[in-house]
Amino acid sequence: MKRVLLTGAGGAIGHRVLTLLMRRPEVERICLLGSEEENLPCGGLGTTARGPEIRCVLGDLHRPYFGLNEASFAALGECADVILHCAERPWLDRDLAASRACNVAPVQTLSELLRWTCHTRLVHLSTTWVAGTRRGLFTEFDLACGQRFCNAFEQSKYEAECLLRESEVADRVTIARRSLVVDEEGPPMTETAAAAADESPLGPLFKRLAQGRRMLLAGDPLAHLDLVPLGYLAEALVALAEQPAASGKTLHLVAGWPRSRPLGEIVEMARGRGGERTSGRVRFVPPALSFLVRRQRALAPYLRQRAVFDDFLARELLGPLGLSCPAPETYLPQALGGTATAPVAEPLPEDAQAEALGLASAVASGPAAENSFLW
Repeated sequence: MKRVLLTGAGGAIGHRVLTLLMRRPEVERICLLGSEEENLPCGGLGTTARGPEIRCVLGDLHRPYFGLNEASFAALGECADVILHCAERPWLDRDLAASRACNVAPVQTLSELLRWTCHTRLVHLSTTWVAGTRRGLFTEFDLACGQRFCNAFEQSKYEAECLLRESEVADRVTIARRSLVVDEEGPPMTETAAAAADESPLGPLFKRLAQGRRMLLAGDPLAHLDLVPLGYLAEALVALAEQPAASGKTLHLVAGWPRSRPLGEIVEMARGRGGERTSGRVRFVPPALSFLVRRQRALAPYLRQRAVFDDFLARELLGPLGLSCPAPETYLPQALGGTATAPVAEPLPEDAQAEALGLASAVASGPAAENSFLW
């Protein structure tokens, strides 16, 4: 892997992948593909004289040929050994047209780009939640199993996988599904880092727990959450890009059942980080009554037991490289500790202090910016 084409470098996952690529001595050139609005980190990356050459290719991932002319589009494939596709629309809303434009259309164009080359490989970032409403074991071989979807993000990611599996270049495609992602370094401390970061789905919950906010939590305390640290996810994506043996496979980058933890245990861990001020402030209500609380409805489907994900193929490929998802105890204290120092919001009136951290089963239809998460 000497030449890499990377999309989504302006987001949290893509930015962490870019940082790792810059440290690889075998990487000679990195092309960052995206639009001006993405704030691609072409400058200020600290590239040394021995570091890879970094180029920015401005284009529109939603348009045919990414908005480039035919010659420039063809050159993208010829100048890359591997394409790491990390760009996506992660908002958990019901805007299926927008999600398809961001999560399906670019995949279709990348498939066409691969047809124009004979050597380029594609590593596509997906999500385990293509499982939708499926319950029980969901393996790396599964995809269509009669499931329904909780939001447009899940459905569009499912459709993108279907497209890749049915394409004539499927043997050069690696699909990497990740579960719930947690930034083990905590919230970004600088404006520059914050601009490149998407918030974790559990970030708002962690913040409220650490701040000692009184809340009703509509979720199942016994439901196991499959959490993956951002650092491991980025390392695994780069490792898969280096492994031709990963071509044609779908891999789960997950904690797995042995390293998943119950929601109630994670809540207790967060309360412990906040000290005495958090004691006795969290109350669980049954998921069936989740309609009583309204805030953060998009998170509701992920706080009750759904599918369990295996990672047999991922362990087979990444295990010999010394890569495995760490146990939550090794990174959650740091992630939770970072949120504990966040400023406490203005106190609510006495009759409104029992804040509802809404986790309804239906997906909220509010502003998309409120539902921007890592999955």
